[in-house]
Amino acid sequence: MKNKTIVSLLLTATVAVSSLGGIGCGAKVKDDANTVQVSVFNGGWGLDWLYAAEREFEKIYPDVDIVIDPQDLLGQIANQIKSGPSVNPVDLYFASEDVNSLLLMGSNTLAGYNMVFEPLDEVYDYVVNDNKTVREKCSDSLLDAVTFETEENGETVSHEYIMHFGNGAAGIIYNADKFQELNITVPRTTDELYDVTCAQISEKFSNDALTKAAFTESIRTAYSQYMFNVWWTQYEGADNVKNFFNGIYYKDGIKRYGNKIFEQKGRLYALEAYEKMIGPDYKNAHTNINSMTYMQAQQVLMNGTCLMMVNGNWLENEMKIRTDSGSSANIKMMSTPIISKIIEKTPSIPDDETLRAVVSYVDGEGSLPDNVTEKDVETIRAARDVKYNNYAGGTFIPAYSNAKENAKRFLKYLCSAEFAQIFFDKTGGNFIEFNEDITDMTAASGFMKSVYETQGKTTAPYQYRYKMAGLGGMLVFPGTVNIPSWFASKNAEDRKTPKQIYDRALEMGTEEYFNTVLKTAGLI
Repeated sequence: MKNKTIVSLLLTATVAVSSLGGIGCGAKVKDDANTVQVSVFNGGWGLDWLYAAEREFEKIYPDVDIVIDPQDLLGQIANQIKSGPSVNPVDLYFASEDVNSLLLMGSNTLAGYNMVFEPLDEVYDYVVNDNKTVREKCSDSLLDAVTFETEENGETVSHEYIMHFGNGAAGIIYNADKFQELNITVPRTTDELYDVTCAQISEKFSNDALTKAAFTESIRTAYSQYMFNVWWTQYEGADNVKNFFNGIYYKDGIKRYGNKIFEQKGRLYALEAYEKMIGPDYKNAHTNINSMTYMQAQQVLMNGTCLMMVNGNWLENEMKIRTDSGSSANIKMMSTPIISKIIEKTPSIPDDETLRAVVSYVDGEGSLPDNVTEKDVETIRAARDVKYNNYAGGTFIPAYSNAKENAKRFLKYLCSAEFAQIFFDKTGGNFIEFNEDITDMTAASGFMKSVYETQGKTTAPYQYRYKMAGLGGMLVFPGTVNIPSWFASKNAEDRKTPKQIYDRALEMGTEEYFNTVLKTAGLI
């Protein structure tokens, strides 16, 4: 057993070092306080923005060396950080994978450290432009995603531990030229999306239905799941979705904890809207969504074979970087249609036709229908404000870094208005989420402009930010692992309906299951 343990530790160390690419091997990099070793995920935005930041920062601070190591592999970071300072020399991560569990575990992540990431309060306190701190320029949703509690001197305190420089906004992207050519209007509700928009597309594509459809998708990547999160949050409200992940429900106006959370109906309604997008019975999706890669699915949108796809604001730039074909397509992001079931919560909005008119009114178009109350308008306004932004990953400093002060100095530079413009220009028009003070909009394409015109301020809560899901393993639907595959399976016998998934969750989400989640998460 002892020999096996030694071998295991050696293998872990070897994997951790080898996965660091240029930092872990090859040319020797100084591991000192003035050398900030940066590991960055090389994704859809490319890395020109970071290399430009490195050059400008080193002009200001010539005594500091920023060493950038691009990474294409995912799933390595947790093991790297857990390997500790003797193995892992990285001082600053720009990650694209879930790291919330490392913070939720607190002192259990790495021996000798209360929290394995360095607190970034100093950076969030940094005054940028308009005499506002970084924290003051952040939305409540963003701050909630990066703030974690820890114990210090016997007291519970909170710190910000992560930053998000790339606004990873996602939604339904559509081929605007094809919409115009086919005289199709952008839908405002889910009923309008399917009963009008998809129906029109199906009719106009009727002679070639096997290869042309309303939606393209790759089930391997399943970006379409983003819409479930948005529609659920639209119906329930962000606070009630957070309540779900904290095990909270209300009965008779009294706050309670327990497995009754699985009765929350917004989850069922969001599933019903989601199924219509990719379920074969509805014929709204390309027939090859089970076999296409995400790049193939994106190309289908670009060439107009399919007119819509759930994707992110990185899509246009990613297609330009990885393929020249179709990169100039006129694509736009729409405001996510409001879940039509929301009229159950708005008594003065009796039907979807009225709901569509209210959505237009909230968007600043048209007049408010008669007899619709201000309270119901505000419910729709709040739903319209929900966006999706995946807060897995982000930018953070390992607590054991020996260059943490200069890493924080670099982060402060990345919060500046000067860098915001660099980031905007180098990424084809992407804003830093907390710094939108761009003076030169030249780099923004029509697509990127559509993103900022349609994205709200309330982010659908990210489940792994909360201990019950992030540590306890609680599923939104107990008994169900891969909803997209169940919806999209070519074999009808393998499919599950939203009601079957919801009922299965009620069956499996017992009090015993709930308590097991609490114990695993360390909450009881």
